[in-house]
Amino acid sequence: MVSQLSPRRRRRWLIALGMAWLWLAQAMAPLALAADRAGSPGNGTDWDVVVYGATPAGITAAIAAARGDMRVVLLEPTHHIGGMTASGLGASDVGIKDTIGGLALDFFHRLGVTYDLARYGQTTSWKATPGVAERTFAAMLADADVPVVLDARLRERDGVERTDGRITRIATVDGREFGGRVFIDATYEGDLMAQAGISFTVGREASSQYGESLAGVRPPQQERPVMLATTAGGSLAPGVDAGPLGAIGSADRHVQPYDFRLCVTTERANQVPFPRPDGYDPSRYVLVQRHLQALEDAGRTPVLANVVTISPLPDRKADLNAAGPLSTDLIGGSDAYPTASYAQREAIWAEHYRYEAGLLYFLTHDASVPNAISGALAGWGLCRDEFTDSHNWPPQLYVREARRMVSDAVLTQADLTDRRTKADAIGLGSYRFDAHPIRLLAGQDSTLFHEGLISEPIGGRYDIPYGILVPPRSEIRNLLDPVTVSASHVAFASIRMEPQYMIMGEAAGSAAALAVRSDVDVQDVDIAALQSVLRGNGVVFRSPASPSPASPTPSASSTPGATVQSQVAASSGPAAATRPLASPSGAVRAVWLIAVLGAGLAVALFVARRAFRRRRPAP
Repeated sequence: MVSQLSPRRRRRWLIALGMAWLWLAQAMAPLALAADRAGSPGNGTDWDVVVYGATPAGITAAIAAARGDMRVVLLEPTHHIGGMTASGLGASDVGIKDTIGGLALDFFHRLGVTYDLARYGQTTSWKATPGVAERTFAAMLADADVPVVLDARLRERDGVERTDGRITRIATVDGREFGGRVFIDATYEGDLMAQAGISFTVGREASSQYGESLAGVRPPQQERPVMLATTAGGSLAPGVDAGPLGAIGSADRHVQPYDFRLCVTTERANQVPFPRPDGYDPSRYVLVQRHLQALEDAGRTPVLANVVTISPLPDRKADLNAAGPLSTDLIGGSDAYPTASYAQREAIWAEHYRYEAGLLYFLTHDASVPNAISGALAGWGLCRDEFTDSHNWPPQLYVREARRMVSDAVLTQADLTDRRTKADAIGLGSYRFDAHPIRLLAGQDSTLFHEGLISEPIGGRYDIPYGILVPPRSEIRNLLDPVTVSASHVAFASIRMEPQYMIMGEAAGSAAALAVRSDVDVQDVDIAALQSVLRGNGVVFRSPASPSPASPTPSASSTPGATVQSQVAASSGPAAATRPLASPSGAVRAVWLIAVLGAGLAVALFVARRAFRRRRPAP
């Protein structure tokens, strides 16, 4: 047809086709770029970013990566998302509130909307009930089109495939495999990090290792009022450590104790009694009974706060936590957990359940407990409308500390108190040093002591450095770790709080997106670019933007969507009170593409019409 046209009309025809193709190329360019970022279908990568662990850190990491136009999947080993924040830890350990920004603040703002705090002139709720927390996280993930896969537990052995210093694929216990370009371990245990062959430590460093005055074995503190650590027969009471104290400041393998953060209520219609666990033995709580008796002998009336901490939450609920060394923490029961097998961890979970459930049953039913305690606790019970698939008991054990990565940079005590400013800062921390007692001991006179408590102020805000999120380059070049970070036992006692995990998670997800887009190792992410992204999305920094190094150097202490495959898909949550800046979603890009194609077609038709329109003969 074109060959039959005159040269002039042939040129016009070709111009029209050229303009149409030009408009089509412009419209397809963003999609081509996105596909390039996602990786070619034939190169063996299924995702740009694979996040393992739907803890608050994992959730913010996945959202941040998705916001950077990454193809991201979030894998959760259990059947619930939200980690401890959705498993009873409702009284958030915030620290200085104005250090919280970005996705973390978005979460707390959404809670404020759900609880209708505007009627009290407030916009933010720093407290959350478990169900609301989980639904809020689900809504945030749905808004970001992040697919979530539940019950996706890492295969216990040979679950990580590595090639040339990079993780290429991970496998779950049920045989599913997930390939990716960058991986993020956001679990409390660091199982992916460990299987990848990254160096880690467990327990307490010696005071001499990093020059930390709070490190290692701590001077024992006598329990007050003074009480015996032995039974009537002279043997050590249950829970008292028979091992030696060790030199003050020396290293050991002990970690912080664990417990369950219970969601309780005084509302009778929504109440379930504290259960009597199988194998209940009241003699296990002889030290608790002796403590209450010692208070009475000293002329003090025991109160509920002597044995448990109850912090009020919205909806007439409360967060029940430990209150000192003779409480819900199973001291000594967590030491084996960090590197235990899955079966051993289940046994440790069950032992913590028997201890804590038995304690509450003891306090409400045993005749030796003063009425001031039993009567007060009898007014409380588990919430009937929480944890409905686990007998109203939280499924997540509060793992306060497990593995900790050891990288080229290690966060230490001085980084929180003295050397607070970091060139590679990705957010702020502010919570005090908070490590629960680690051991119960008998003194030379057989009286009870506890050891390991760290409860000290840090004196203000400190920069969280990017360097503690990345492993040594010589070990792995495409993994980020925003939970079991490279920190000493002392520094981890501060940075381990969920709001700070969320800050580090957002930084990890943003860094992963930059690493994929620039095709660099996570150790080589442009820090200035990362800080710019984080600032643009509301993350709080110490000061306005300033020159930063192009890549991180050790800034802490040196050492030698749419396819949610679970109930999450149907979850609903509150609208955002404050939404972070985000990249255009797939729907927005589709509308834009249609509009541009339409405009291009209109121009092409117009030019073609002009090209083929018959000219009127001259009069």
